[in-house]
Amino acid sequence: MLAQYAYCPRLAYLEWVQKEWADNYFTEHGHLVHRRVDAYSEAVESPTTRSLNLTAPKEGLVTKLDVLEQADGEGAPVEYKRGKALSQGPRLSEKVQLCAQGLALRENGWKSNRGYLYYSGSKQRIEIVFDDELVTTTRSLQDEMRQTFERGKIPPPLLNDSRCNDCSLSAICLPEEVNFLKQNAKSVRPLWAAHEEGHPLHITEAGSKVGISGDELKVTLRNELVGKVRLMETSQINLHGNVQISSQAIRACARVGIPVTYFSYGNWYIASLQGLPHKNVELRQCQFKAAFNPHDAVRIARMFVATKIANQRVLLRRNGRQMDASVLKELANLKKSALGVKSVQSLLGIEGLAARHYFQSFPQMLKIKGVKFETRNRRPPADPINAVLSFCYSLLCKEATVALHQVGFDPYQGYLHQPRYGRPSLALDLMEEFRPLIADSVTLRVFNEKRLTRDDFFFAGMGCSLKRSSKKALIAAFEQRMSEELTHPVFGYKASYRRCLSLQARLLARYLTREIDQYPGLETR
Repeated sequence: MLAQYAYCPRLAYLEWVQKEWADNYFTEHGHLVHRRVDAYSEAVESPTTRSLNLTAPKEGLVTKLDVLEQADGEGAPVEYKRGKALSQGPRLSEKVQLCAQGLALRENGWKSNRGYLYYSGSKQRIEIVFDDELVTTTRSLQDEMRQTFERGKIPPPLLNDSRCNDCSLSAICLPEEVNFLKQNAKSVRPLWAAHEEGHPLHITEAGSKVGISGDELKVTLRNELVGKVRLMETSQINLHGNVQISSQAIRACARVGIPVTYFSYGNWYIASLQGLPHKNVELRQCQFKAAFNPHDAVRIARMFVATKIANQRVLLRRNGRQMDASVLKELANLKKSALGVKSVQSLLGIEGLAARHYFQSFPQMLKIKGVKFETRNRRPPADPINAVLSFCYSLLCKEATVALHQVGFDPYQGYLHQPRYGRPSLALDLMEEFRPLIADSVTLRVFNEKRLTRDDFFFAGMGCSLKRSSKKALIAAFEQRMSEELTHPVFGYKASYRRCLSLQARLLARYLTREIDQYPGLETR
């Protein structure tokens, strides 16, 4: 903890206060370097001890030494590091970590005046002397760290610092984005990959079973293997209808953070299985505090609505044939009105009026014949267009819920959508700006490109539903859209829609914790 604080105070706060963690190549390589020294060995006849735990209550330290070398009553800690030794000498964080181990040894009866840093990349061993200056610096940093953590305010991100490039928490910390939004930087470097690691797995065939063998998920149907995928290459498991999953597979998914979601036969998103809840209690406190403050709640809600209306207008302008200019003008006016309202009730009225104009013009974006759309309706959807829209909204709600869980939110406490039993209100809030960009866009694509036709649906009573075989085509189109890249309108770098959904959730967290002054909606041009 102390070493991380000396390296980057914000990194230490994220890991030890907000309990954030993410692996990358460098953290995994670090585990590999430590695999031998992490195996405990007691020094009976040997002058060295590996993986030694020590506590030093007077110093306020708890430490685990990679190696302790003993000679003539003096103990010298040895700390293993990945990579090569720097030409300018060890980092302050490395020296402080080693010195803290020396202080713990002193309190436990050893003499300890020096230690060693061993770099696995260059196989170099560098001696660090615990002089008065280093001891004073170590204790001073420890006091400063305690005060920072107790204050409960996250330190600002580093500015244009190369340390951010290799940090495993860069996609959580958002140093470039936060500095840009606070006007401390003029541009943004993309610090994270454009696409999420892994791919969602959808199981739609009734009677299918998902099990696990080793590190592979295996899908069987009537006791025959129909597919398998590596656990590490999977980001989600989505079960549609009568599909089973073994408790062993659920436990493996929970261990590595893979959510398991359930959809009903009617394509409703009904449940989600996660591992232990996120440990960032601080964020949830800020979330609920803002929800109970009418001023903060409406300020957040109107950004969701204004961005949604703007994206609806863009979709109409790009795809509508002979679009009535008055509709586009009215949507532009409603966006401005949304940004100025003082209550959530007024905002809901504006959002409803914009939706009416939008869906009245929706048929002008459709090029397929034989499929009619008159108005938006649900439960049950009256036509194929409404059936596809409803299913896409369910899939999008699931994506928003997963993103919010990963950040540490409670998805049931919203701002625009008020809490209601069983309704993920914050997920519905977050997905508002993405409805036109993802769900509506996918609906237009599958019909205009004739991936779906009227023959892909069956009608019963007053309702309409997708055939099972057609559901796969729609899911494929939805996942294709989620993987497509767009240039982020605020930051200028390219990222997939799934990445952008996760980014917006993290930006909302940064706003609620008062790091940025305003939540920036993702408004396409």
